Amino acid sequence: MTRRRLVRDARTGRRDDGPAIRRAVVIGVPGDEVPHAVDDARAVAAVLRARGYVVTTVDDRRGSAAPPTRAGVLTAVRQVAAACADDDVLVLYACCHGVRARGRPWLLLADSQYTDDGRVVGGLALSDLLDALRRRARRVAVFLEACQIGLGLDPGIGRALRHCGARGGSFALLAGSTTGSQSLDGSDGAVFTRCLRDGLSGGAADPDGAVRMSALARYVQAGVAAWNRSPEGELVDSSQRPILRLELADLTLVPATDHVALAPTPGAAITSATWSASGHRVAIGAADGTVAAYDPRAGSSVWAARPGAAVNALAASIADVVVSVAADGGLAAWRLADGEPMPLVGRPPTPSRAVVWSDSGTALVLAGADGLRLLSVRDAALGDPGQLVAPSPVRVLAAIRGGVITGGDDGEVRLWLGATGATASVLRLPGPVHALAASTDGLRVVVVGARGAPRWWDLRHPRPRALAGHRAPVRSVAVTADGAWVATGDDAGVVHLFDGATGAPTRRWRGPGPAAAITALAFAPDGATLLVGDAAGRGRLVPR
Repeated sequence: MTRRRLVRDARTGRRDDGPAIRRAVVIGVPGDEVPHAVDDARAVAAVLRARGYVVTTVDDRRGSAAPPTRAGVLTAVRQVAAACADDDVLVLYACCHGVRARGRPWLLLADSQYTDDGRVVGGLALSDLLDALRRRARRVAVFLEACQIGLGLDPGIGRALRHCGARGGSFALLAGSTTGSQSLDGSDGAVFTRCLRDGLSGGAADPDGAVRMSALARYVQAGVAAWNRSPEGELVDSSQRPILRLELADLTLVPATDHVALAPTPGAAITSATWSASGHRVAIGAADGTVAAYDPRAGSSVWAARPGAAVNALAASIADVVVSVAADGGLAAWRLADGEPMPLVGRPPTPSRAVVWSDSGTALVLAGADGLRLLSVRDAALGDPGQLVAPSPVRVLAAIRGGVITGGDDGEVRLWLGATGATASVLRLPGPVHALAASTDGLRVVVVGARGAPRWWDLRHPRPRALAGHRAPVRSVAVTADGAWVATGDDAGVVHLFDGATGAPTRRWRGPGPAAAITALAFAPDGATLLVGDAAGRGRLVPR
């Protein structure tokens, strides 16, 4: 069932009922004038898919819905437009050569020809393309990466505006050129398209995470202008002019997000995260050595400290003391509520890779290249290295009731019970264990090995299961305290949520902005909120 959101745009006062489905037709026509056309089109298609669009591609490559001819383009556009309901958003992007003939803009397709006497044979008039879009959808956006797309008196523009306006909708057109100017390529493709992709990915997002046409247009215009002033733009004596922009009401291209952004964040990769026992504070550690705590209700900063080297791991005790282990071997602790430093006199002989608190909150369990150590925070002497519990190198830890679960360099996952000293090998992976999380009772565990594929199992059943759906390696995992939910985050910036009882996927989430690897995940104590940290230093609180 598709959820609808009721939003009133602050700039226009017009109500936007949120699209049921967002659809797009993406056209790329190869040619000497536009050598990057298909690559640019496919890149736009990838961004739109990541933002929740159902995308139909029209180009000369495998997977295209139709050939990039006049008939193929019109057929594909009409089919997608016919599939739209009133409240759907319909987006069209075309990257091809454009010319102006008989006072009108034309798109040159694979079967088109522009003759020496200025005639277009087999081309597609812009007005015909816009007419093909006029079906039920009343929210329409058109993006044209083509030369000489000045509007003039083209009748199709007026018809498109009237069609959407009469039905209380929105229409927008953004083109990479005006009447007499060119749409130029940079070293990595078309300049207009690159700015468009970045804006749709979140660069043009408003504070609520939504990407609206007005903000996107400003973002693209500013990006093209900046390129004109750049050394590359000056080198080619850029004739790329301010882009063409036409809007009827504002159009929400990407809906508002359902997360709270932490602010400010360090800007360096977030390497670890933890919550207070009450859930009233959440803390992050970063690659630049910063440790910071936030109020999760608003994402606002409460305190921050920078004691030393990159933070390898964080852990919070039942008394809400957060401890940080750093890449240089340093240990530091703070009161989570207000950032008051807490004394820690012990120090392991080698840097710790991971840390958890004992059940009582009186000892730290530290994982490092020299093995597993237990360090008392009450009785330790100055420089106390702690008790070496196991000499095998340990990479990752997960605290469970009465013990810990470890993942080693040798790929072995082991269960350690502190009260009895008993150990048991749970699983062996082909290569080091990179990520590990477990429910409090230790029965449900998720691990990631060297290949970046997450595996989940219930210890009451011997066979682990693969958690499917990721297209990039997974480096971060989290499990709710009761084991009901599992979260995994990959290098493409995508988070997947799974049912902890069955391993079935339930949700896929990707935050706004340029994609960055997910480097930290942590569920709140009640399991209702997930902290997502990434390699770009962004922290977000996502409702489960």
